[in-house]
Amino acid sequence: MKFEILTPKSARWKSFVVLLGNTLTDGLPEGTWRCGNDGSGGSRHRYAEAVMAELGGIDIDGTLAFFREHGGYCDCEILFNVDRPDLNGPLDSAGVTSAAA
Repeated sequence: MKFEILTPKSARWKSFVVLLGNTLTDGLPEGTWRCGNDGSGGSRHRYAEAVMAELGGIDIDGTLAFFREHGGYCDCEILFNVDRPDLNGPLDSAGVTSAAA
């Protein structure tokens, strides 16, 4: 089985973003969210990792490296930064930023 690196160009990106968003806000008052960067130790991407594991077939380490390269240093920054190609420049078919310097 080939494992994919999840990027905004991936076919399952929207599913990932919806699941992660629901995970970060489920049961909390409107306008608030949880994040792996909450000071409790452990992975800053623990919710994203859980969602990727649930989806299956994802290279989690490779995807987390991609997220960090695109401003996703924790769970919520994946949604705020990585899910914003307008901030990172257009992504090519491999999910690599091709923004002009």
